[in-house]
Amino acid sequence: MPSSFRGLPPVVWTLFAGTIINRLGYLVTPFLVFFLASRGVTGTDTSYVLGADNLLGPAVVAGMAATLALTSRVTRRTTHTLAA
Repeated sequence: MPSSFRGLPPVVWTLFAGTIINRLGYLVTPFLVFFLASRGVTGTDTSYVLGADNLLGPAVVAGMAATLALTSRVTRRTTHTLAA
């Protein structure tokens, strides 16, 4: 079975690598708590940092909605060019 993976196109491997990096990003929050505790940051201040980290979720949703709206009005290539 492992030999059947060798024939996959590079696009599949790129998506797989991106998925792994994305999932590893979820490990940042628990280690951030330990890192801040080792630096002497209080529990209250740590909760503020984690609260700010949770604000990223609504920002991502708003960004996706804006991208969808822009893509429906112009081409995908133009949207990617504007985003870069």
